[in-house]
Amino acid sequence: MQIVNRLLSVIVALALLAAAVVGAIEIIGAGVGRSPWLVDYTPIGNFLRTRAWEDDAVRAILLGLALLGLLLLILAWLKDRTSDVPLGTPGGGVQTSATRRSVEQMLVASAEGQDGVSSASAKVSGRSAQVQAVTRLREPPADLSDRVASAAASRLESLDLARPLRLRVDVARKDS
Repeated sequence: MQIVNRLLSVIVALALLAAAVVGAIEIIGAGVGRSPWLVDYTPIGNFLRTRAWEDDAVRAILLGLALLGLLLLILAWLKDRTSDVPLGTPGGGVQTSATRRSVEQMLVASAEGQDGVSSASAKVSGRSAQVQAVTRLREPPADLSDRVASAAASRLESLDLARPLRLRVDVARKDS
């Protein structure tokens, strides 16, 4: 989502820059008595000169612009909050967070650090964390799942999360 937001921000910024440059050139050209260079503003000017603030067309345009602005404010307010995991605030009211990806990587590292685990993956979403560990042992130890769960839980506790995540651990055997 961040890539899309950044790309859209760049596109909007370039469009606004181009509009500002063209507008400045048009204003300077009109100031020295030249005809419109790129944008023929005469019909727009005529429309605006013949309308009052009370006209339905003017009110519809202003209402549309106000709704567009409100929509943009709501979208900015509803940003993707799921990308961060809030951490506890030790004091002073400073709010800190960790990215979901970094928490997932920590859980993967804790699972892969256990003897008998050949690979692992983790998914953090909402209020839960899921760790999937893979072992290539023909007969995995009975306590492997418990060890992976304990290591993952210990890693989560070390983060001092604002809301504890519900942890689910699955260990599967994969043949070589």
